Amino acid sequence: MEPMKLSFGALIAYLNRAIAPMEDARQASNGTKYSLKEALLTAFSVFFMQSESFLDYQRHLESHHSNSNAQSLLA
Repeated sequence: MEPMKLSFGALIAYLNRAIAPMEDARQASNGTKYSLKEALLTAFSVFFMQSESFLDYQRHLESHHSNSNAQSLLA
């Protein structure tokens, strides 16, 4: 079997299709401010970036590239 070539966009599309049929069993509360889809994609991002947190990743970018995504977005 030949390995499948997968772009980041295709990976996110695959994740979205896998998440779509999932039912959110949580009760409505302040803890359900974010959708299940948002929570799952956020969890994926931590594994994808291979950092313990968004802040850790931003610090890594800044120390290696003198800039971070947060600075670019918020400037």
